[in-house]
Amino acid sequence: NSPNIVTVFNSLNIKPRLDELKFNIKEFKIPGNNSQPLYPVYDTMRNVIWVGDTAIDSGRIFEFNITSNKYTEHKVNDTSIVTVMALDPKNQFLWYADPLMKHLGRYDPKTHLNEVYKIPIEEFLPSGIAIDNSSNIWLTSTRSNGILLKYNPQTNTFTSLRLPTTNATTLGITIDDLTGQIWVAEDVGKIANIDPTNNFKVTEYSPTGKNNMLKSPTGLLVDPITGNIYISEHDGHAVSLFNPLLKTFKRFPSLNKNGLPFGMALDSYGNLWTAEHIINKVAVIDPVTGLDKEVNIPTASPFVQWITSDSKGNIWLAEQRGNSLAMLSSIMNPSPQNPTTTQQQQQSGN
Repeated sequence: NSPNIVTVFNSLNIKPRLDELKFNIKEFKIPGNNSQPLYPVYDTMRNVIWVGDTAIDSGRIFEFNITSNKYTEHKVNDTSIVTVMALDPKNQFLWYADPLMKHLGRYDPKTHLNEVYKIPIEEFLPSGIAIDNSSNIWLTSTRSNGILLKYNPQTNTFTSLRLPTTNATTLGITIDDLTGQIWVAEDVGKIANIDPTNNFKVTEYSPTGKNNMLKSPTGLLVDPITGNIYISEHDGHAVSLFNPLLKTFKRFPSLNKNGLPFGMALDSYGNLWTAEHIINKVAVIDPVTGLDKEVNIPTASPFVQWITSDSKGNIWLAEQRGNSLAMLSSIMNPSPQNPTTTQQQQQSGN
């Protein structure tokens, strides 16, 4: 009744090094060659990728079926462009922003009904969206002078919340599903925490030291395992990590100086991926070692800003100037030099 050594070994969560992984990108062109996809959202229930079209007056959202590799076009009324989007897992509504018409939109994939709600602040230009545990919609803006908006679907009301730094431009926003804490990136080199359990108290954080400020923090991502916050520094060519418990920052080694880190996603190995925006590359960082690597995107000028991951840990890119979605997969490279493979072979008697 002794345990099977090979079975026990294989069941362990062994994290491969980046040089032990093989990466592959497959692009899926959107029919018509006239779309500009920006913000991909993964739908777990349907196993599809949703992405809005930022071509002016296109008024549509695309649904990409991962199983069939086919697109379905969904026309949305009273909408010019669809930028940032979020899926409410409780009711499966897609919420999106149209910065040109100053609308917050709600699309129901089941009934195909679309409703729009006028954003009450004229100069508000939505740049980020997130949905909290009470199904409230949060919006950031690049022209809000430190103001965030919260939309309550139950009461059909917008509420504004002003950050302590009034001249801040708010960009990326993310919400910790476990704790409900809201995190916002500020272009002044800070991140802000909004605590819904304490009357939405706002606390701002920035690295200490004269030369350690965050440089154009843009995207934010919560690590669901550790609770740490990843921050893409657009003009800093780097990604930083904030520990909410210790209130400390850590910057990973700089990435490609020609790229501008933007949206982020985690793969099945816990590696952090970030779009590099103006170059045809995407970068991956091993948060444990801090080592990084780049993968080339086949399209010459894809202009990838936002990315996401699916239930298998594949990374999905929206190529705004490439008229495509792209899937990036990672697999163990079965080379003889792979120590993990060698050890498994020895234990199995081969």
